[in-house]
Amino acid sequence: AQAAFTASLLLPFAPLTALLLLPAYRLAMCATLDPAQMAVAHHDTRRKQALALGQPADNAGVVTAELNQSFDLDLTIFKNVRSRVSRLYQRTKLDMTFTWEEEALRQIEEAYANVPQHVSADEPLLRFMATECDFAIEHADGNFMDHLNFCQDYATIHYPEASARVQLLHSILGVGTNLFPMPAEKLPTLASLISADELAQIQAFPTVLRLILSGLLLPLIEENEARLETLTAVNMRRVIDNERIHLSAEELWQQLNHQLIHLIDFLPMGGWQDDQSYFLTHFLRLFALLTRTNKLKARVAYDAGSNRAATSGLEPYTYRHWMIRKLIPASLAEHLAARAIRKFSAEVGHDLDVEMRFADAPSDVIRT
Repeated sequence: AQAAFTASLLLPFAPLTALLLLPAYRLAMCATLDPAQMAVAHHDTRRKQALALGQPADNAGVVTAELNQSFDLDLTIFKNVRSRVSRLYQRTKLDMTFTWEEEALRQIEEAYANVPQHVSADEPLLRFMATECDFAIEHADGNFMDHLNFCQDYATIHYPEASARVQLLHSILGVGTNLFPMPAEKLPTLASLISADELAQIQAFPTVLRLILSGLLLPLIEENEARLETLTAVNMRRVIDNERIHLSAEELWQQLNHQLIHLIDFLPMGGWQDDQSYFLTHFLRLFALLTRTNKLKARVAYDAGSNRAATSGLEPYTYRHWMIRKLIPASLAEHLAARAIRKFSAEVGHDLDVEMRFADAPSDVIRT
C-alpha cells in the first residue's frame, strides 16, 4: 500500500526525479578549464580509500553526516526541475557532507601513501578536453575532473590490462541526464587523439551505462549465460547520435569491467546491510556476473561479510531525510530510475536497444 501510494505521488515526475540515477553535476562558473589544473588529481578520503584497498568499503560507524546548509540545487543540472517532490528528493540525497573518525582517517591516509602517484593524460588530449569540450561542470563530491581522475587512477592501478584513458573520457560522449561535453561533429578530432580500441570503449560507455541502469543488459546476459562462450558481438546505438556501434565479445567484457570500476564512485557511504540502493544493486549484480563467468579482470574486491548495519551518522538528523528514506523503497526507486533513463534516451532520439549474436547460431539474434 505504501509503495502504491508513493508511486501515485511520484510517477508523474519520474523523468525528473531520476532517483539516485546519476551523480549530480554542479554547473561551474567558468566556461573553460586549465589543462594544467586538469592534470592534478584531488581525491577525497573515500576515493583514497578505494584506490588504496582496491575495493569499495562500507563506512557505517566511522563517518558522521552533516547537513550542507549552503547546498543549492540550482547550481546543479537539476536546476530546471520545478516539481516540488522532485526537488525535495534530489536536495535530500545531495545536501550533506561527511566527517571521518580520526583513527579511520589515519588508516586511510597511511594506506594511500603507498598508492602510485597520479599520472595525467598527455597534454594534447587535456588541451582538447579543456578548450574544445565542456567539462566545466562539477560532480556532487567535487568538480567533474575529480571524478574522472579517480576513475582513471583506479583503472591505472587496478586494471592495467586495459587503457585508463577510457575512464578519463568515459562521459565525453554523454552522461545519463543528456549532458554532452563534446559535440558529435568533433568525433574525428577525438578519434585522432586516441587509439581505435579506446574509441570503441569510450563511444560504447554511455550506452552500456544506460542499458545497465535501465535494467535491460544484465538480465539479457544472465539469460544467455550458458552460451556466452559462443558470443561473437553485441550491437547497440551510440547515445550522442544514435549511430549503430558494436563490441566484440572480448570488448564487451572489458567494457563491463570499466563499468564496475565506474560504479564504485556512486555507492552509498555505508549501511549496506540494510541499504539496497539503486547503484549498490547494480554494482552487486554486475560483480556477481563477472565473478561467475570468470571475466572479472579488474581488481575490484567485495565481501558481503563486511557489510555493516546502518547507523544514524549516515544521514543528517532531520525529519526530511528520515521521511525520504522511509517513503521511497528501493524497488520503487529502481523502477522510477529505469523509466527516467528511457525517457532521457527518447528525448535525444536514442534507441535504447541491444542485440547479442552467437557463433553457434548465426541467425539467432537476442534483442531487448
